[in-house]
Amino acid sequence: MSDTDLRGLERRWRETGSVEDEAAWLHARVQAGELEQSRLRLAAYLLHEGARLALVRPVPVLRKGQVAFLNSLFDMDKSQESGVRAVIAAARRVEKSPARSSLLGLDLAEQWCVAVDLEERYRLGEEALGFSGWEGNENASPEHRAAVFAALSTSAETKASLAIGSTKRYGAWHMRAVQSLSGALEAVLGPGRMRLSERPIPPILKEAIHGELVPWALGYSDPVRGRVEARQGAAPSE
Repeated sequence: MSDTDLRGLERRWRETGSVEDEAAWLHARVQAGELEQSRLRLAAYLLHEGARLALVRPVPVLRKGQVAFLNSLFDMDKSQESGVRAVIAAARRVEKSPARSSLLGLDLAEQWCVAVDLEERYRLGEEALGFSGWEGNENASPEHRAAVFAALSTSAETKASLAIGSTKRYGAWHMRAVQSLSGALEAVLGPGRMRLSERPIPPILKEAIHGELVPWALGYSDPVRGRVEARQGAAPSE
């Protein structure tokens, strides 16, 4: 398909706004190598209608619990960036009046997501380790724990990406990510008897995660990059 045909499909979708026209454009972008199939599957997993319709093969049903949800993200994106972005979105959503250290943790996690290379990610991951002293702070608020573990998940993922063996890599990152989502869940639902990792992700967090990951996955916009650039005094990317 020529670039002219591809742009024509895009214009048609933007004019009609129909799910079918969006699906046709997304499918064509994958065929043209403009959109990765894994990103399309991620958006479909997160229940984006256009992406689901564009897939040739059906995507798994959205899984309810934290662990199951993160397992599916891991299966679709071995780099774990989608998982880090998910915990950032959840932590941002539950911000109330967080301590400056919490905000710095989230800032670091977002910088990690938009870093240009592994060396930069490693530097940011090392800096995130400075938040490890907050892990055992029983007086820390759920919002604070969500932010801190979001930052620590970047460190775990970067270090693990340099190790050999997906099992070690998965375990290190997964623990941090679940801890971050647990803090966000507790901030929304309050503490309960059921293990937080088994609780379904409530709509308020699910919407936050979907709202950030879908446009990033499909290349429509990058909310994380927008916040990073805004902090640096640059105009947010569209």
